[in-house]
Amino acid sequence: MAIPRKAEQKEPGIWRLEDGRWLLDFRPSGRDTKKIRKIADTLGEVRREKQKVTARYQNGDDLKPIKDKRKLSELANLWFEHHGRTLTSGGKRLQQLQAIARNLGDPIGAKCKPKLFTDYRLEREESGITRNHLNHELTYLKAVFNELERAGEWSLEKPFNLIKKLPVDEEEVNYLDEPEVIALRSACNGSRNRDLPLVVDLCLATGCRFGEANTVTASQFKNGRVTFNKTKNGKFRAVPVDQKLVTNIMLDRPKRGPLFGSCWEAFENAVERSGVVLPKGQMTHVLRHTYGAHFMMNGGDLLDLNKILGHKTIQTTMVYAHLAPDHLDKSLAFNPLAMVTKESE
Repeated sequence: MAIPRKAEQKEPGIWRLEDGRWLLDFRPSGRDTKKIRKIADTLGEVRREKQKVTARYQNGDDLKPIKDKRKLSELANLWFEHHGRTLTSGGKRLQQLQAIARNLGDPIGAKCKPKLFTDYRLEREESGITRNHLNHELTYLKAVFNELERAGEWSLEKPFNLIKKLPVDEEEVNYLDEPEVIALRSACNGSRNRDLPLVVDLCLATGCRFGEANTVTASQFKNGRVTFNKTKNGKFRAVPVDQKLVTNIMLDRPKRGPLFGSCWEAFENAVERSGVVLPKGQMTHVLRHTYGAHFMMNGGDLLDLNKILGHKTIQTTMVYAHLAPDHLDKSLAFNPLAMVTKESE
């Protein structure tokens, strides 16, 4: 196909078309190489394509059409073999990746384009999926191609790396006040699941995740502490725990394996019976948030809380900082109005 007559050449191999789009039309190294043509909406896009093709030729690549026909689901499986199996939640992550692949139509990885995900994301957000959830999905997809590249299993362009996360408003920490804690514990004590009250008490006493409490073993309790090692972020932590609670937990329990049976469904039922109303998506974390909130309101130190909860960064723990009593006191003493009023007295 010849270059349109009204096209205006702006740079070697790059032309501005009459409709405002840009045409890349060049041979990477003279007449002996295949002509590369591409039309794009922006000058930057055709420049990047030219640089990429030129680099491939200089590296000795033959510039033949891509022959990698592996679908996104296959790449997800390969990610699991090389990296996912080393993660505590690797199996769950693989299930999530397979679901994303299905939702995207399980395209060939080498043919994926950013627009594929951005269109999908828009549709999902309009259907009620939270931005936070969609940002996680983007992170998971990027990780697949990044890890496969590190493993030498991917040498093509990583299709989703230029996509930015959606901005998310900081969510308010939702926690239970004292009457709500009492109501919830009462509902748990009335459950047919005898393990539930102890699992809930362990969460409230240590700030651990519900899943960590539900799968705890006898060997994790030593010297007045409970140790959590198979955590969400792989970070080891040990938290002091009341001996009376430990005694109740150990009573007539197995010495090997998990001390409790599954309590999740019983917990959902107990929350409903208690009359406690939780925001959407807060069911799994309400006990952990309750621990963090009351720890700070009762004068706890933010750095100590960071270690107890096992957060990777202090920024994650900072969501509880505004609940500290001195935080409120300083607001009263150090706001600009208070300062100028004091000077005028």
